[in-house]
Amino acid sequence: MCRSARLVAHTLATLAHEQGGYFTAKHAGQVGYGYRHLDYHESVGNFERVEYGLYRLPTIPRSDHLIRLSFRSRNQKDEPQAVISHETALVLHDLSDLLPNRIDLTVPRTFRKAAPRGVVLHKTVIAPDGPRRPNCRCQSNASATCAQSWRMC
Repeated sequence: MCRSARLVAHTLATLAHEQGGYFTAKHAGQVGYGYRHLDYHESVGNFERVEYGLYRLPTIPRSDHLIRLSFRSRNQKDEPQAVISHETALVLHDLSDLLPNRIDLTVPRTFRKAAPRGVVLHKTVIAPDGPRRPNCRCQSNASATCAQSWRMC
């Protein structure tokens, strides 16, 4: 599949804009960038390597930490596993003015990655048809968030 470099760059930039400026090596490969291309663009400053397999476009202002956590929670099929929950979700739904001193994420019981500093993982069964909305950092609806927070009390 032969694509012009300009079209490939535009496709990746569009994808990155939708994700707060971030993209994975897998995303770059799907649009036409090989690993050598990623290395080259990182060395000349077109891409910024955030962590292993995660890049961002430096032309886009840095976005919040929650987007990075979403990428970090993805499985081998590139599906996000973490759901922003509890007190963190209350703030995102504008149901609380109190800023939590940690980020609460709910993950499947089979999740094996370590939690970064300042993040608490709550392991439970997450329904595959649960309340998820595309392109939303908070993957639970307001009523589910209130129920989670009520159970914590």
